Amino acid sequence: MLYLVSTPIGNLEEMSPRAIRVLSQSPLVLVEKRSDCLKLLHHFGIRSKEVIQYDDASHKRIISTILKKLETIDAAYITSAGTPGVSDPGNRLVQAVRAAGIPISVVSGPSALTAAIAASGLPSPYLFVGFLEKKHSALQTALRNAASVKATLVFYESTHRIIKTLSALKHLLPNEQIFVSKELTKLHETLLYGTPIEILDIFAKNSALTRGEFVVMVPPAR
Repeated sequence: MLYLVSTPIGNLEEMSPRAIRVLSQSPLVLVEKRSDCLKLLHHFGIRSKEVIQYDDASHKRIISTILKKLETIDAAYITSAGTPGVSDPGNRLVQAVRAAGIPISVVSGPSALTAAIAASGLPSPYLFVGFLEKKHSALQTALRNAASVKATLVFYESTHRIIKTLSALKHLLPNEQIFVSKELTKLHETLLYGTPIEILDIFAKNSALTRGEFVVMVPPAR
């Protein structure tokens, strides 16, 4: 059995009793980043585990080993934060495990996606696209295409790209009221609602606000 275990996106009090139990009982823990895993396991007093780092870069090299181990033992997979399989390597792992006929169980819990949707007040349906394209032209095209869909656009953004993305939105949707959330459930959680220009102005006045992980939401075209 492969357990997909949701872990806190910031506040460690969000770790569920079931998640702790599954991690404690699983002889193998697969993790997106080893350092994140060890900190989490140590915090909750979970020790004596075999830990294998699994990410996109190691997939081809390590997946056969993981599948072989899953024939005889259970394993838990955790990502850096949140629910595995949402904009992380978890989807490739699930595909390989399912193809091998190995059962899968989800230990549900924290997710930046659902937390942002709850805090935004923006209407459904939602179109979640993960992380947007990095190149400027591709980013512009992706935003333009998404804006034409009758749904609230939701995507993740990093501290290094948030200004670039908001600048693109400023040109495409200068008067649209968008929602930007930062560091959800953490000490410096920030929720911003306004036009792209207004939010860029807030960041210009306080550059510290650009540090962190973001969820951006754009309401459906009217």
